[in-house]
Amino acid sequence: MVNEVRTLKKGDSERGGSEEMVKNILVLGSGLDLSIALEFCKKAVKVYYYSSWSEGFPQLDKYLVGYGFERFGLEIVKDFYRQLRCIWDIDKENWLVVFTDNNFGDLPDMLRDEGFIVFGSGLGGSSLELDRDWGKSVLSEFMDVPDFRSFRTLNEVMDYLRNEDDFSRKYVLKVDAVSGSIDTVVGTVDELLSGIDKIDDVMKGLELNWVLERFIDGVEVAVGAFFNGNGFLYPIVRSFESEWGGYLIWGSKDVIFEETLGKMGAFLSGLGYNGMIDINGILSDDGRFYALEWTAGRFGYPWGRIYTRMINNIVDVFNSIAEGEDCDIDISYNCAYFISAFSDFDFSENSENFYDCGDLYKLDKEDDKAIVYDRVMISEDVLYSLPGYNRMFQMVGFGNDFDSAFKNAKEIYSKCKIICDFKDKFDELYKDLNKRLNSLDNILKNKEN
Repeated sequence: MVNEVRTLKKGDSERGGSEEMVKNILVLGSGLDLSIALEFCKKAVKVYYYSSWSEGFPQLDKYLVGYGFERFGLEIVKDFYRQLRCIWDIDKENWLVVFTDNNFGDLPDMLRDEGFIVFGSGLGGSSLELDRDWGKSVLSEFMDVPDFRSFRTLNEVMDYLRNEDDFSRKYVLKVDAVSGSIDTVVGTVDELLSGIDKIDDVMKGLELNWVLERFIDGVEVAVGAFFNGNGFLYPIVRSFESEWGGYLIWGSKDVIFEETLGKMGAFLSGLGYNGMIDINGILSDDGRFYALEWTAGRFGYPWGRIYTRMINNIVDVFNSIAEGEDCDIDISYNCAYFISAFSDFDFSENSENFYDCGDLYKLDKEDDKAIVYDRVMISEDVLYSLPGYNRMFQMVGFGNDFDSAFKNAKEIYSKCKIICDFKDKFDELYKDLNKRLNSLDNILKNKEN
């Protein structure tokens, strides 16, 4: 890491903000958030990036979406924890430290205590998501949550399910872990027992915190907002997601926000929360919102990599939040629509099934908002994903309403040379999300009446 401090006078950057200086930015993330760091780079700010990948994969800056680095000047930080001591001596007021994930423990609080300006919540905020029991108990104090029970092992889950009186009853099974590392499972008692029974006996006895909750039928929706330690910034974000894609809307406060996050400002302030926060839940047909879980201390996947591309004054917004100040969020579009592109087979560096980027590579250089890469590598204009991972990227369309965002996404698709045909998936996703939006509108209208 370099100790030289570079400050930019007002007018040097593209952001057009009200501050006299733009800070150097250090982004600490998980490897799935490089596009957020690149958004800062586009504003003529000097940006450094660190993730655990930097240690485990020394060639990260050469291979991972390689053209982004050379184009915008993003610098990968190596041996960050070894260099932690030396950064105390730099001019802290000219640095903004941004945490985009919740896997850094108390480091955000430690840097904040040392005088750094920090965007991101420490252990208290991150635990809302990482400790499901505590997170759900907090939610239950403010809103409805589905009935749930906690178990130490899968064997205990099986014992409980075997004693159920209705084997057609549906449940949701989750586990406390690093966010996103183990998928959520939904099924009837019969289906869950059958699935768990096939798992290795060692895994069944492994002590983790398993959470079993009643399945609620309705429209799944997430409501999110930036929080500066004192209050929320506006507009807020609502999102809907399916296996293949999803839809995001920026908007003003609504009844869902007021009955969920809007009631929790004082609690979050007492917690010292700082950053983006989401509550994911189900809006039932009778208008009741059942909170399922938090996305806390990090950006939701893949939404964080999409809505940050829609914020024109992103440096101002993140810096204001870190300093506990208000800031209007200036957005370029109201809506975004994405569809994930999966390959039919796994790629690896040694595979003969490399995919020639071709038009896709050129398209992204023309329109930075069009493609959001997943765990994808680029080497000499050849695109391939990490071993065992077959999702390559998301194609994103933007607009001021659902239909225009969808149309934009289809236009991007038509320009891309991709490995599978996704035309049917586009239409299926459009119908699914449109149906959910109509259901949500009807529920909200009835609720407001």
